[in-house]
Amino acid sequence: MQIPLLILIGLAIWAVSVALARRFGTAGGSAVAEATLGFITVWFLALATSLWVSVAEGRYPTRNLVAAYALIFGLPASVAALFKSRIAATPDTARSGDPARHTDGNADEDRKT
Repeated sequence: MQIPLLILIGLAIWAVSVALARRFGTAGGSAVAEATLGFITVWFLALATSLWVSVAEGRYPTRNLVAAYALIFGLPASVAALFKSRIAATPDTARSGDPARHTDGNADEDRKT
């Protein structure tokens, strides 16, 4: 029961970091990308520290802990990385909100404005 809960906590922390980046960041996907990279880094360091403490205490076999922690880190980090790559693939002009920079594919009309 702890593994699914920790995965959900990781996804919730990432969602909060993305929401804060969208709220207080600059236009476009750069703030969201930075928040995602920051989340992955902090999530990895937190889980690595927890794994180190758990192995040092010796409660569970190391093989079981590494497998569980790989899953706990891997799922939220994969979702975050996939989201980041989708944000990076979207042109900034479509998200910028600046109608002068937005194009609809019609080059003739875009040159007139």
